[in-house]
Amino acid sequence: MSHHFAFETTVVTSEGLVLLEHVLERWCQERGLDITSPKAKVAARELVDLFKFGVRKEKELDYLLRHTH
Repeated sequence: MSHHFAFETTVVTSEGLVLLEHVLERWCQERGLDITSPKAKVAARELVDLFKFGVRKEKELDYLLRHTH
């Protein structure tokens, strides 16, 4: 049996990028991390993935990022 999964490609707009950056900056600040640190880069990738999966609300992104790291 074979399974095929289709995911829509989501373009991150400039507004979306500002939102993601704001969430990431706050997360880094709370942890005393530089935004260019390896941990921040992993968190940034996860934020982009969440955004592409349809999470668009700042509070939801904050919550999900805090509870995965």
